[in-house]
Amino acid sequence: MGEHAAYWKALAEKGIALLFGPVGDPKGVYGICITQVDSEEQIHVLTANDPVTKSGLNFTFETYPMLDIVRAP
Repeated sequence: MGEHAAYWKALAEKGIALLFGPVGDPKGVYGICITQVDSEEQIHVLTANDPVTKSGLNFTFETYPMLDIVRAP
């Protein structure tokens, strides 16, 4: 998981991963990441190259486009 966090931290430093971190869901821990990418293909490449994906331990990613953004002033 350390390599996974370092991977996304490096992407955050490049302005690709905007927010990421673990979620303490009582049903099971998982993570959420909000990215800024140019295409759906780019997010698939990023998740395919994540160390947890390459680990072979059956980690999965679900990706969805954000249709609108509401920000605090």
